[in-house]
Amino acid sequence: MAELICRKTMMHCQTPGMCSPHGGRPAELAIPDDQVLVPRSVLQQLYDAVIDADEEGLAGHAEPMVIAAALLQR
Repeated sequence: MAELICRKTMMHCQTPGMCSPHGGRPAELAIPDDQVLVPRSVLQQLYDAVIDADEEGLAGHAEPMVIAAALLQR
């Protein structure tokens, strides 16, 4: 199931009818269950923390880290 986002507050809908007075939630703002919205600064901090804690220097080559690095370079 996708997360519902209120069109007015841009917050997660607490109940199915919460956004209805504001025109409902637009379908294009539904977030699939396998995705998360994370502020770029938080992603950068997490990425830096993992790289800094990596004693062997291999973390930057892991597929999730390569994807995160690519997202941060956009």
